[in-house]
Amino acid sequence: MLVKFTDKDGLEVWINPIHVKFVRENRGTFGAKKGSVIGFSQGAMVTPIIVSEVTAEVARRISEAMPKAFFLEPTSEDDSEGDAAD
Repeated sequence: MLVKFTDKDGLEVWINPIHVKFVRENRGTFGAKKGSVIGFSQGAMVTPIIVSEVTAEVARRISEAMPKAFFLEPTSEDDSEGDAAD
């Protein structure tokens, strides 16, 4: 589930996709694209990591690593319980 990235300093960073808050383009001094910024929560703070990959690729890798959620279909018993509470 962890996704491996290499930050701008060449260090390996393994990120849990559940904690990612945003992915955006990183722009240089004169507006040139210089990779992506990944913001993830670390306690109460959001920590940015700068990587050289393009934003779409970063978002794709993080999305693929997300755990698959499942939703149960309501049964007729669940529906009737909701009506009784009204």
